[in-house]
Amino acid sequence: SSTCDVIEGTLSLLGRNLTCGGVFTVQDSGTLRLQGGETVTAPVFNATSTLLFTGDGDGAADTYTITSYATSVTHLIVSSTDSADIYQILLPLDVNGNFSFATGTVNASTTLTIAGNWTNSSTTFNRGTSTVTFDTTGTSTITGTSTFNNLSVTTAGKPLVFGAGQTFTVSST
Repeated sequence: SSTCDVIEGTLSLLGRNLTCGGVFTVQDSGTLRLQGGETVTAPVFNATSTLLFTGDGDGAADTYTITSYATSVTHLIVSSTDSADIYQILLPLDVNGNFSFATGTVNASTTLTIAGNWTNSSTTFNRGTSTVTFDTTGTSTITGTSTFNNLSVTTAGKPLVFGAGQTFTVSST
């Protein structure tokens, strides 16, 4: 069976499907760019790789499920070309780096674990019954007004830095 590798740069599928006979790996410094409706062999993301969602650019509201592609990524970016697009997180998702979302709506109904930074650039984050957990020992910065259902830190002494002049709300614990 053959393998598929994104060594460096960006693999943009632009709505096309990708099936690998073996392991599909997004190597360090590689980016897998998806609209969100593609069928893709489940990728493995290496240390500095990125999963980027952009939507299909048709101007209509579409719903995509992020966890259809992976439940563990390094960096996750949602930057939709359609502001009405919805990106769902339906299974526990482990982001071993930064989670950034700029356009569209992110719906979460499960556990979202983040090792790095949280950046909400004027996107709606529908917290549902989710828990956002920050792990690892490094400092995590949370920017962009956000409301969390549950917010936790699993590493004793882990610093969280909140953006100045922004509002952060935790509705449960």
